[in-house]
Amino acid sequence: MSYITTARDANHRFSQLLRDAEAGQEIIITRNGKPVARLIPEPAPVKKVLTPEQEKSLAEAEAFARQPRTLAPWKFNRDEIYEDVLAKFDDK
Repeated sequence: MSYITTARDANHRFSQLLRDAEAGQEIIITRNGKPVARLIPEPAPVKKVLTPEQEKSLAEAEAFARQPRTLAPWKFNRDEIYEDVLAKFDDK
C-alpha cells in the first residue's frame, strides 16, 4: 500500500510519515508534481541459523562470560621482578 505526498507536506509531517513507513506503507514524495523520493519500510532482519558447532561454541562462550573472575594476588613486587636488571645497574 502506498500514497503520494508533496515535499512540503513531507517536511511538515515527517514523524507521521516515518510511523506510516514502519507500519508497512510506501510513501512517494513529489516536488512540482514529479516523484523525487520514496520512503519505504525497512525489511525485517533475518535471524541467522547457526550450525550445531556454532551453537556449541556460542553456549561455551556465554558460559565462560558468566563465570566470576578473581585476580590472583601479586606474588612479587616491582623490585623482585626486575631484580636481575637492577643487579646489572648496581654492578656498573
